[in-house]
Amino acid sequence: MAKFVVTFLYVNRTPACIDVTKLFEENGLLAAIPDITVSACKVNHTSDAGGYIITTKGPKSRKLVFSGDTTPCDLLIEAGKDADVLVHEATFDDDREYPYNDLF
Repeated sequence: MAKFVVTFLYVNRTPACIDVTKLFEENGLLAAIPDITVSACKVNHTSDAGGYIITTKGPKSRKLVFSGDTTPCDLLIEAGKDADVLVHEATFDDDREYPYNDLF
């Protein structure tokens, strides 16, 4: 069960990527893997959705990027550069046209 939802992905009303490591730590989500940083990044979706960038610390750092549905998103592309793993979930049917393209 989710303990929280990250909904503050704007800085001065502009979509942004925000470090949420402390939020994850405060909710006990880093106990098993404490040496990571976590960022949430606003993605282009029909609602306020975010992608997550999880990076391990240390000499052999790794980066995992997770995002749900999104049209191409410069913020996520930039934040996810050089990722070792990308998980990109998508649920729109092939015959469903994305009605919000003019917003992005």
